[in-house]
Amino acid sequence: MSPAHPSTPPAPSAWFDLVTVAIPSTNPKDSWSADDVNQARDSVATALEACGGAVTDWTTGDDVRQRLATWKASRRRAAILYWTSHGELGEFGYEALLPSGERLTDVDFARALSAHFGEQDDDQADWILLILDTCKSDRGAWEIYQRLSTPTGGIPRPNAGILATANEGPAYCGAFPRALEEKLASFTDYDNGIKIGELTRRLTSSGRSGRLVGDFTDDAFIPLPDGGRKGQVNQEDYVDLREVLRTAPPHVRDHFYPKAQGAEVGPPVWWFRGREQERLEISDWLRSATHGLYIMTGVAGSGKSAILGMLLATSDPQMLKALEKIEYHERNFASIPALFCPPPDTFTAVVHLSGRSLPEAVAELASQLNVPSTANADELMSALDSAEAGKRTLLLDALDESRDPYAIAGLIRRLASAPLMKVLVGTRQSLREDPDHPHPPDRYLLDCLGAPADITRDAQGPTKVMVLHRDPTAIRDYITARLQATLPPGTPDRDNCIVRLTHQIGTVDQPFLFARLAAHEVVADLRWLKPGADLADLLSGGHTGIFDRAVARLRRHNPRIEALLHSLAYARGNGFPRTGGIWAIAGNALLQPNDGTEINDDDIDHALKLAAPYIMLGAEFGDSTYRLAHRTFTDRYLSLDERDN
Repeated sequence: MSPAHPSTPPAPSAWFDLVTVAIPSTNPKDSWSADDVNQARDSVATALEACGGAVTDWTTGDDVRQRLATWKASRRRAAILYWTSHGELGEFGYEALLPSGERLTDVDFARALSAHFGEQDDDQADWILLILDTCKSDRGAWEIYQRLSTPTGGIPRPNAGILATANEGPAYCGAFPRALEEKLASFTDYDNGIKIGELTRRLTSSGRSGRLVGDFTDDAFIPLPDGGRKGQVNQEDYVDLREVLRTAPPHVRDHFYPKAQGAEVGPPVWWFRGREQERLEISDWLRSATHGLYIMTGVAGSGKSAILGMLLATSDPQMLKALEKIEYHERNFASIPALFCPPPDTFTAVVHLSGRSLPEAVAELASQLNVPSTANADELMSALDSAEAGKRTLLLDALDESRDPYAIAGLIRRLASAPLMKVLVGTRQSLREDPDHPHPPDRYLLDCLGAPADITRDAQGPTKVMVLHRDPTAIRDYITARLQATLPPGTPDRDNCIVRLTHQIGTVDQPFLFARLAAHEVVADLRWLKPGADLADLLSGGHTGIFDRAVARLRRHNPRIEALLHSLAYARGNGFPRTGGIWAIAGNALLQPNDGTEINDDDIDHALKLAAPYIMLGAEFGDSTYRLAHRTFTDRYLSLDERDN
């Protein structure tokens, strides 16, 4: 079984105790054989050990009843007890089978939880979760918790709970471990950690477990080794990154993962194609300029972030070596001319501005530039003036997607005017520009940055501007790479199909974003792969047309998934959090009466897979958040809603 976070190294030390008990049924007609329960136990242990659990198995050895009764909190002060066996309702309530034929009752379990917490406040565990993976566990969890709530059974307290994997009926051996693996993996590196209350909510709200009896505060959590990432990334890029790094050698993953996650700029660089001249010019400026501002602009979806991400990656010699070790992408990175690469370790600070306010951008810059913490732009500039002189190079992307674009543009202009300070920034020229409207009536963002009226590449002055135009050859190479990676191996006449689709998509006068969405849609809806399919019907409507097709496809497949995507049009800031069921609640508000049952947590998992290129992953207050990936998609939903009303 794969661990919960396969693309990250294990936690540096154990965060909690994990005790496992797996007892097969003595009834030969029962499905709870020794192989079944052992496999369930091993799967749970593997998944939770990857999250920082110190595993101890009680299945064999000393008397389980005695060990349970004398269980105490360890130095880790938090624990999970996973118990899988036959369970039933006897004369006196819930009972779990022991190897000897004896049975543990709800009283025995309640005493064990009380013993683990200890009698003194300073000897109490931080949190404890009993996972009861047995038949009739719903009733058992309730009876155990009731015992804890009596004077003889223990003291009621938060952060103690029992998760039942079944309702009043039977449990199915192996079902819970699969659900646990999936829900652990649903926490991203944008979450500060795995909150126990949220983990159990996702399990129970999806119908994959019975219910949780008890209560957990946000203090009950498992830290993630690489958690708490800031910035935003396309959901499809995030999945790509994790999958490639999952298969990479450990020494590659250990270096590449934190660097790639901390970079906050651009899609995974192994999809990058072309733009040699642009990289050559910017790399030369980074080598030769002493100060000033370099603005990269172009229509939305033209690949600004991709170029900046490639420049960042190729400024790190170790990251280049790591890329070359990713076996099935080695041909793309085996030899990059030095002229295309910035000097090693060029960038002093790198900030993705999407979703950030001016104070947040200032605070992040202060942190990375090693000056006193501040959220005030004037204080930042004063601190930089008084700091020890030295060359600094800043890389800032997605100015147009920030919360305060004009104010942040003013700050960037001030930064670039400081001695020995170089700033490379990516932005659209106007907030009124989108992929299907590439010629806006103004260029206010460029004006706020102080861009010259003449924005040709050979214009002289401390402020340089590069306007990205369409690169047909690079776009076709990009489409081919995408299709080779995603088109199912069993596709009839696969190679010729890729050639045909690459030609049809690549000849449309649209930027990289369009190519990406079109390539995704033809794979997601396989009717477009048929030789007689009228692909022009998909490609003629621009980005909005492809989005409309995707929305229709998702609604046919599952209206609940489309409602989740639709709800993101009304998200503000960094988006809706999944935590607490907030995104699901928003989606439920848009369900129609004939759309079936309410949205559950499994629907969110499916939405993140089926609609990945249309969703942006970010973070706020330590939780992952989700919003639509482009303003074009938001505007399209809002216009349709306005028309319907």
